[in-house]
Amino acid sequence: MQKIKLLLESSKHQISLSKRQKIILEILALYNCRISEVLSATLDNYFPDRFLILKGKKKSSDIIITDRKILSDISQLNFFESNKIFDGITYLQMYRIIKRDYSHLFANFRKKKNAKITHGFRYLNILGVQDEKSIKSILHHNSIDSQKYYKLK
Repeated sequence: MQKIKLLLESSKHQISLSKRQKIILEILALYNCRISEVLSATLDNYFPDRFLILKGKKKSSDIIITDRKILSDISQLNFFESNKIFDGITYLQMYRIIKRDYSHLFANFRKKKNAKITHGFRYLNILGVQDEKSIKSILHHNSIDSQKYYKLK
């Protein structure tokens, strides 16, 4: 986990990213979420200094963000009329950032049928984990069948 944090911080493009984009990348890398789950985060599910609840998509369970740095960074953002925490950030923007800055980390997974760039951190975080129940929990899946795509053969 610490290794992924260092990789995020060392990206040569980090300086050109907005605060919101940096927070999204950190959440993706640490919490194994889908981009859509992060982008749909709302202020209604944000409890400063305690947690942020990301609503699970595709029958996945909700993800509870408890990282103090992430919560603090969110509290420093400016919020306008929208209830969305990451308003103005799109899936395509995040896809391009991940492809440009981190796709080299996911080279081993490109051969997989479901090897989307945006799933890269999820693949990386279960690398070496063999226990299917643990993988299910790490990926926030409700079904053991749904994580079969993430295991390298």
